[in-house]
Amino acid sequence: MELRAVGERPWAADVTGIRVDARRRQALLWCGALAGLGGAYLAVGEVGSFNQNMTAGRGYIVVAAVIFGGWRLGRTLLGCALFGLADALRLALPALGLTLNSQLLIVAPYLVALLAMLLFTNRRREPGALGRPFERDST
Repeated sequence: MELRAVGERPWAADVTGIRVDARRRQALLWCGALAGLGGAYLAVGEVGSFNQNMTAGRGYIVVAAVIFGGWRLGRTLLGCALFGLADALRLALPALGLTLNSQLLIVAPYLVALLAMLLFTNRRREPGALGRPFERDST
């Protein structure tokens, strides 16, 4: 609740005694740590070595999933599952014996993300103080 408050209305959170800058810094540190763990797992656990362009631009798909989810955890996880399913079809369809254009299968997750952004971006609203620094009112 505090994290949501410092993202939506930081001045209101400040009035209630929440240290806005400290809470935002904590959120940034947690996000960085989890992203680092995800990258380490991809490089060491999944692939076994570091290669250039390992993620193949999937970071943009994650941003699309967050916007698709309307900055809500459950909906964002649903978006990740949807885009992950589109990526999994790239591997599953040829294994099932269905022959499709391989280039189309590679681009499918990106097309699904683009389609979701076109259909659902107008209805979602980002947090009110997204990207704005907090300055305590001196009055």
